[in-house]
Amino acid sequence: SFSDVHATMSAHKQLQQDKQDGYFKLIFQTSSIICAQKSATLGRTGTKCSEQQNDFIGIGQLKTISRAHGRISWDEPKQCWCLKVLGKRGVFSHGVKYEINDVLQLSSTTPTPIKMGEQKFYFCPAKS
Repeated sequence: SFSDVHATMSAHKQLQQDKQDGYFKLIFQTSSIICAQKSATLGRTGTKCSEQQNDFIGIGQLKTISRAHGRISWDEPKQCWCLKVLGKRGVFSHGVKYEINDVLQLSSTTPTPIKMGEQKFYFCPAKS
């Protein structure tokens, strides 16, 4: 839809403007998070899981987001970023649903739209 295209263009523009010190950035509607590690677990904010893992990124408090919903990591053999689905509700990207244990290869050149529960955001790799 038009709003998705506009949001993708906005995310791409924001990525170009920001000087990024981390490995990747997650761009939300009203904020963004730069990740300084080569992997991160994404999930519901305010849970034991979120407090016990030092590479955890809380993406929202709604129950539609699993405590550990997905894990972004660098795949050394494939030389790309991947998202492994950990949550039973799955992950949507580009209109496709990925089920638990599926691995989604993330774009290294353009923002990748991701939806976990009701939370929509973009994965943006750092410029190499």
